[in-house]
Amino acid sequence: MNIISKIGILSALSIWFNANAQQNTVSTAFTTGNHQPVGVAIATSGRTFVSFPNWLPAFKISLAEVLADGRLKPFPDASWNNWLADRNDKTQFVCVQNVVADQQNNLWVLDPANPQLGEARQGGTKLVKINLGKDLVERVYYFPDSIAGRNSFLNDVRIDEKHGRAYFADPAQKAIIVLDLESGASRKVLNNHATLKADPNFVFRLNGIEMRDSKGNPFSSNINGIAITKDFEWFYFRAETDVKLYRIATRYLSDFSLSDEVLASHIQDMGTVGQSNGIIADSKGNIYLTAAMDKAIKRVSADGTITILAQGKDFEWPDTFALSADEGYLLVSISQINRMTWFNNGKDQTKKPFKVLKIKL
Repeated sequence: MNIISKIGILSALSIWFNANAQQNTVSTAFTTGNHQPVGVAIATSGRTFVSFPNWLPAFKISLAEVLADGRLKPFPDASWNNWLADRNDKTQFVCVQNVVADQQNNLWVLDPANPQLGEARQGGTKLVKINLGKDLVERVYYFPDSIAGRNSFLNDVRIDEKHGRAYFADPAQKAIIVLDLESGASRKVLNNHATLKADPNFVFRLNGIEMRDSKGNPFSSNINGIAITKDFEWFYFRAETDVKLYRIATRYLSDFSLSDEVLASHIQDMGTVGQSNGIIADSKGNIYLTAAMDKAIKRVSADGTITILAQGKDFEWPDTFALSADEGYLLVSISQINRMTWFNNGKDQTKKPFKVLKIKL
């Protein structure tokens, strides 16, 4: 099976639903040249960070701080971003997928360590905690092969500051990984549960083209988008090639003593919201969703109302969100995954410079 199909990181067909529509102000927050942005984070201080997976030939750095003049500064230093030369899987970024900032002025960097979407490099999969007060790596968490080995793909991470946990979406294993941030112990839960699995009949279409691999198989994506509420009470999740949204209380998900059967009994079905990749929650109970097929950004309010906040040609595969500390705006990376060589007979059709967009809320 094609590795891209297997790990399922790609979006699929979204369904049509009745939705309120509005057009919030959209602008370019910053550009990243030939570097393809995926992860984006805003610290409580307002500092902005962006990550670049090791996918395109132009790849040079994994993580950068966006300076006031728009320049990209390798972060936390050049050494961590020098994997192409040194190949130190444990002490350098191999292929950063996601980056998030917490409320304690830390930056968390998820490195699934699978360059070019191949197998994860043994021992390289890690979560890196960076103290933004000192701009220093404070701790690196690794995973045993039984939890996140060669066939894993840790796609997204969320930090639960109330329970001292990190939660990861692993579409390759159709599982959620839970990490104890104090002890470093981890476990895999809800493996192969129906709510984490893609709809096998889903076909993604964008710009009039069906997204299929070289063998004609439609791309399939299991659990991908995850979010945690600002009070750390709820964990939201969804498969990428599906239309449903689910949640589970963190008091259950964080509890290492609970079985999969017990955890499954506490999953709540939040209804049909359409296809989506990246998701994020605000303090008002809203869930924001990227919608690649619709070239749109959507919001699901606490009462279930779905609103299209912004839509148009600029949203060419919106990928990952960051929410400003005052919740006045969203940043969203525009990864243009559909324009990569994987879907275009080996031709790179991405348009440079890559962008991260800003949506006023």
